[in-house]
Amino acid sequence: YFQENVELAGLTEDGEKPSYFFSGYDCDSLALESLSGFVERFVPFFAARPRAVLELRTKSVAIRSLLAMPPSPNIVVAFSFTPAEAGAAMEHGAPDVAQRVNAAAELAAAGWPVGLRLDPLLWYEGWRAGYATLIDGLAEAIPANAIHSASLGPLRFPSETFQRIHGLYPEDALLSGPLERRDDHVSYSAAREAELVGFVKERLGRAFDNIALFSFTANAA
Repeated sequence: YFQENVELAGLTEDGEKPSYFFSGYDCDSLALESLSGFVERFVPFFAARPRAVLELRTKSVAIRSLLAMPPSPNIVVAFSFTPAEAGAAMEHGAPDVAQRVNAAAELAAAGWPVGLRLDPLLWYEGWRAGYATLIDGLAEAIPANAIHSASLGPLRFPSETFQRIHGLYPEDALLSGPLERRDDHVSYSAAREAELVGFVKERLGRAFDNIALFSFTANAA
């Protein structure tokens, strides 16, 4: 079914604009590879169609399948990162940040385009030092020419979703932070959001020359 629809979209024809496909927003693209075979099946499919760009969003270090394949310039392995102390406190069950940095560096060394996804940005005591250390570590481990792009955006929830989650986990530090309702979302204040985004954007630009950088606001989510 998927192959038929990609063919109908004209991705096998010559054209100027690529089509983008994003995997990993509702589940991790790599974490269940040993069960799903997703990478083994879909990466060769997209590699044969250079007008179709596939992003694999992940926090996993299950990169064995990718390392067994030739890299493809239209397939981006995009790792989600938070500062180490925030990850240890909130990303229960995920590989720690140092492991993710090492996995991204290994893929970059093998020729795969790597994406840096600092989303959501988190406001906590010591966040400036945390993000500075994270970005400096990424720059030390991954050559700038291996970075496909970076994206960042502050923490945000649709209001109804936030109410449901907060009702289940009222003591969660992430949900009890300095959040406020803004239109139909719950997020940091506009001032905190601007401070977070501005600081991290400046540090990324300093660490990686000419990086393709995308940022999002809560109201645009």
